[in-house]
Amino acid sequence: MRELLYTDSKEIRLDSFLEEKFPSLTFSKLNQYLRENKIKVNKKKVPLSTRLHSGDIVYLYILDDVLDKTVSIALDVVYEDSNILIVNKPAGLIVQDENNPDSDSLLNRAKAYLKSRDDEYKDLVLCHRLDTGTSGIVILAKNEDAENTITTLIRLHKIQKEYRCITYGIPKEREGTIDNYLLKDSKTGQVKQYAHEKEGAKRAISEYYVANTNNEYALINVKLLTGRTHQIRVHMAGIHCPIVGDSKYGNNLVNRKTKQKCQLLCAYKIKFPYMDGKYSNISNKEFTIPIPENFAAFMAM
Repeated sequence: MRELLYTDSKEIRLDSFLEEKFPSLTFSKLNQYLRENKIKVNKKKVPLSTRLHSGDIVYLYILDDVLDKTVSIALDVVYEDSNILIVNKPAGLIVQDENNPDSDSLLNRAKAYLKSRDDEYKDLVLCHRLDTGTSGIVILAKNEDAENTITTLIRLHKIQKEYRCITYGIPKEREGTIDNYLLKDSKTGQVKQYAHEKEGAKRAISEYYVANTNNEYALINVKLLTGRTHQIRVHMAGIHCPIVGDSKYGNNLVNRKTKQKCQLLCAYKIKFPYMDGKYSNISNKEFTIPIPENFAAFMAM
């Protein structure tokens, strides 16, 4: 049990006080502990919105290793302003774990990053997602207006996204367009592609060009004209050039040989359209990140 004497003359909400003291105590955790009668003020159970006054004592019936747990704020920030946060997600990190909201995720790292600077973080949301095994650029919104603005632009394909990947196999054509229909199998979780329209399937279009090759591997740039689940992974496998490290659509013998546990796919560039008003600072701006080190290693093999 931990006792905390509040001595400041300025009033503060109970949840804000505890979040400042213990970064591991997220809002969902605080609600859980409150329901379990593990948080009390002056020996009484009170709402998290209760304002503390000087002389109040907060009692926490929570294990020390939980209270003292550190939250990772490792974050590669590409761009930030008062409305959005653009970050470079590492491969292997989930963007958000809805089944375990307190787990290590890109969203929680971004919130911890803002919280460490005393910036507002509770309204931070993802504007789009990347597969756990995919690295690269992710946009987060700091407020509702930014969320609505950015997600609308993404839905209308006004924000251009480009990816890089390492494939096992070199496309016959140096550049091309893959235009077909994708349908996710609800039982297997795999996405299948069809040359013609099919009930439930959605049209998927990817433009690609081969940037470099080395023996049987290729570095390929891909521009998405649509944004379907696993689109690039499925399209590359469909032209017999599966992405290295892709356990779902790739070549597992190659994956084991190259010791790659995540697909070598990176969202490396985004470009915003013309924007005015409070978004004018990102109008027509392009943001890119360097090619990942493990990608470069394949081109040097």
